[in-house]
Amino acid sequence: MKNSKSQLIIASLFKYIKLFLFLIIIFLMLLFVTSLISSKYLTDNVRKSADIMKESISGDSNYGFIKLKNNTIVLDYYTDALMLNIIYSIDNNNPVESMLLARKNYIKNKTKIIYPEEVGELKSVSKYEYIYQLGELYDTINNDIEESFEYSRYWHGYIVILRPLLVLFDINTIKIIFGAVLYSLAGVLVYLIKKKIGLKMALIFLLEIIAMDYWIYSFQLQGVFVVFISMIAQIIILMCDIKKWHININYLFFIIGSVTCFLDVLTTPIMTIGLPLIIYCLLNEDKIKIKDIIKIIIVWGIGYVSTWALKWVIIDLLYNRNILQIAIEQALYRTGVNTNKTVSLFQVTYHNLKRVNIALLTTGLSILFIILNKLYVLKKENGLIFINVKNALPYAIIGCLPLIVYEVLKNHSYIHAFFTYRNLMISLICLIIIIDKTIIICNKKEKKLENK
Repeated sequence: MKNSKSQLIIASLFKYIKLFLFLIIIFLMLLFVTSLISSKYLTDNVRKSADIMKESISGDSNYGFIKLKNNTIVLDYYTDALMLNIIYSIDNNNPVESMLLARKNYIKNKTKIIYPEEVGELKSVSKYEYIYQLGELYDTINNDIEESFEYSRYWHGYIVILRPLLVLFDINTIKIIFGAVLYSLAGVLVYLIKKKIGLKMALIFLLEIIAMDYWIYSFQLQGVFVVFISMIAQIIILMCDIKKWHININYLFFIIGSVTCFLDVLTTPIMTIGLPLIIYCLLNEDKIKIKDIIKIIIVWGIGYVSTWALKWVIIDLLYNRNILQIAIEQALYRTGVNTNKTVSLFQVTYHNLKRVNIALLTTGLSILFIILNKLYVLKKENGLIFINVKNALPYAIIGCLPLIVYEVLKNHSYIHAFFTYRNLMISLICLIIIIDKTIIICNKKEKKLENK
C-alpha cells in the first residue's frame, strides 16, 4: 500500500516536471521568435507611443493621473516606458542574449557600457538626476544614449505580445485593442457567472470589477496581462463546469502560476489565483475541502516560483551574472528586510485600503442587500436563522491571500500601493460571500422534519 502511494506521488511529480519543461520550452520559443523582429520596424510606433505618453503627463514625471471625485487614479507610464524600452532594445542579430538579459537603452554599436542588474530599484543613466524612464526611451529611439542596464530578474514575457503589435500599432491603438478584449472578457465572465452560479454573484463580481478600477487597464500596459490571465482562467473554469469537461484543476493552476510569472513584472499576480479559486469554490461548494484549497494555492505558487527561479538559473549558467544571489537579496529588499524603512502589515494594509473607498462602498451596499434579502426571506418563510461558520472557511482562506502578500512583500506593497490595492478585490469579494454563506435561513417545517 505504501509503495503504491509512493509510486503515485512519483508519477504525479514527473507529470508536473514534464508540464513545467513543456511550458519553459514554449516560453523560450515565443521569446526567440519575436526577438528576431528587427527594431527598425518598431521605431515609428514606439516614437509615437512615447509622444502619446509625454502628452498625457506634466513636466518630466513618470506618471499620469486621472482625477475622480473621491479618488485619483495613477497611470504607471514609468513601467509602460520601461517595457517599450526593453522591447525596442532587443537586438535581433543576437536574440537569445537580448531576450534573456532584457536590457534597456541598448543600441547596437552605440552602447558603451552595460550595467548588470543590482539589488534595489532599477538604475538610470547619469544624465538624469532621478529615474526618468520616458526620457531614456526617447534617448534610445534617437540613438542618443550610451549607458544600458540589464533587467534580467523577470522573464518579460509581455515581449511576445507587444513586440509584434508595435510593428503595426502605436500604444493608443494597442490600448484600444486591449480595452476591447478586457471588456469582452468581463462581459463573458459576468454572463457565465450568472448562468452557472446566479445573478446575485454575477452582480457582485461586476460591481467589484468596476469599483476596483479595473477599467484603468484600457489606459495603460502595466498589469493588464494579469487581468487577462485572471479573467481567462475564471472563464475556463466556468466553461469546463458547464460543458462537463474533466480537467485536473491542480495542473490548471500550475499552468496559471507559470504563465503569470512569464508575462508579469510583479504587479498584482495574486489576482490570478484568488479570483479563479473563488469561482472554483463557488462551483464545488458541496465537495470542496480545505486541504484542496491549500493544495491549489501551493501548486500555483510552485508554478510561479519555479518559473521565476529557472530564469535566474539560466542567466547564471549562460552569462555568469550571479543573478540568483541578487534575486534573493532583492526578495529580502522587497520584504523590507534589507531596507532602512520598515513598515508593519497594518501600515501596508491601511496604505492600500485608502485607495479603495468606492469598492468599500459597493462592498457595504452588497452586504446590506444580502442582509435585507435574508431578513425578507426570514419573515416571508417564517423561518429560523442559523450561522454556519464551516461555509465561510474556504473564502476566509482565499480572502487572506492579499494580506499574506502584503506581509511577505511589505516594501513592494507599500511603495506601489497605487496598483497593489487592487489585490484587495479578492478580500472584499470573499467578505461578501462569507456574509452570504454564513447566514442560513431555514424553514421551520423543514427543520422539524430534519430533527425527526
